[in-house]
Amino acid sequence: MPEPRIGALPIPATPLSELSRWQLEIRCGQCRRDRSLRLEVLARRYGGNVRIIDVVERLRCAQQREGGRCGAKPSRVVMAEVHAFGGTTRRMREITVISQRTEAAAPG
Repeated sequence: MPEPRIGALPIPATPLSELSRWQLEIRCGQCRRDRSLRLEVLARRYGGNVRIIDVVERLRCAQQREGGRCGAKPSRVVMAEVHAFGGTTRRMREITVISQRTEAAAPG
């Protein structure tokens, strides 16, 4: 597979090992919990050859609720390229992966 050109945006088949400066920003579709996951941490946990699409398809909420774990799929997933310097983090660019509008619950 050819090397991606410098500055190229990731595609769904991009392996996690090539995304060390990226993170996922996730919103649960049910409980509305927000969470950020560094892709370099996921690469260490699951292996660098795992594709980003495989990770996104398996995302489920781990928030504890009354009956156990929420377990819902995300309604929003954004990949953000971030650069850390000292104690600060700078957001360089972002890609919306999933964005679903949710209907407000009808009163009553």
